[in-house]
Amino acid sequence: MTLNEIAATAGVHASAVRRYFESREEIYLRLAATEWDGWATTVEGELDRAGTLSARDLAAYWRGHSPTGRCSATCSPTPR
Repeated sequence: MTLNEIAATAGVHASAVRRYFESREEIYLRLAATEWDGWATTVEGELDRAGTLSARDLAAYWRGHSPTGRCSATCSPTPR
């Protein structure tokens, strides 16, 4: 999607978008960061409410609540 297409979808002129963003990549990165922050806050709150979880329960939680719906090797803690 081009910067012009993003502007048209938002219902603004492309120059208005360029005033705040240098590229479409910057827009995508800002959107991703905003969504990530919101997701991380939600996960932290739910984990706080869940209390202590075993490594297996935490991995199952991640699989069900990750943005992709999958758990990578990095989201499953190493048991101590």
